[in-house]
Amino acid sequence: MRLRPLEPVSRTAQHIAGISSRLKLDVLAYRPPVEPRALIILGDGTPDDYIMALVAWACDGRETALVVKPPTTGVRSAVEKLRDVYLPGARSLQYIVLVVDRDQRSLTQIKNEAQGALRDYAFRILSEREHVDGWLKEFSCEWRLGREVRILVLVNGLGLDDLYVRDTAEVHLLEVAKEVLDRNVVLACLEKARFESDEKRRVEPKKAWSLLSRSQQWEVFRSIKDRLEQLKRLFRQHFAALEMCY
Repeated sequence: MRLRPLEPVSRTAQHIAGISSRLKLDVLAYRPPVEPRALIILGDGTPDDYIMALVAWACDGRETALVVKPPTTGVRSAVEKLRDVYLPGARSLQYIVLVVDRDQRSLTQIKNEAQGALRDYAFRILSEREHVDGWLKEFSCEWRLGREVRILVLVNGLGLDDLYVRDTAEVHLLEVAKEVLDRNVVLACLEKARFESDEKRRVEPKKAWSLLSRSQQWEVFRSIKDRLEQLKRLFRQHFAALEMCY
């Protein structure tokens, strides 16, 4: 699958272009021959853009999906932009992938949040299902009379609540880092990112990821590309979401 940034001069577009060029992914598409049927909304931004570029490359299809990062984060904000801007502006859209961090919420709370936001913004939910043990939530909706769309809420996280104080995209990357970088280096970053006020002294994943050098972060991204089984294992909800779109 290839990705076409909805905003070609955005930071998201720059990141996808950067990783596509640096790792020779060839996932960036500015002018697909057919209007895309799928839109990926990055509800929490970076490093989701890098991750989705890698997953799209691994899907290895000819289809193209639009991708965008809204100005504000979260499920409700994304649904509002979807209703007022993205769907009216692209009549070909049939699938929406909304990527959000689990953070400190339960998967049930995220489902309820998505249901509430969809109903508040006049989406009529026709049916709903869950996939990948609840990490991927599917809503079939009517957003205008006779106009249906499938909305896939893709939740970042691995459920490692005894180690990380929040469940985010960085958790996936840190678990990869443990396998491919010097383990002592990674453990040192995790130690520096512990919350002293947390009774379990769990790690803040965004801080821990930021403590790795840029070269170390790129080594992680490169290893993800080179280890397809690792990619499919640690990003299984991401694969499932893109595979459902086509």
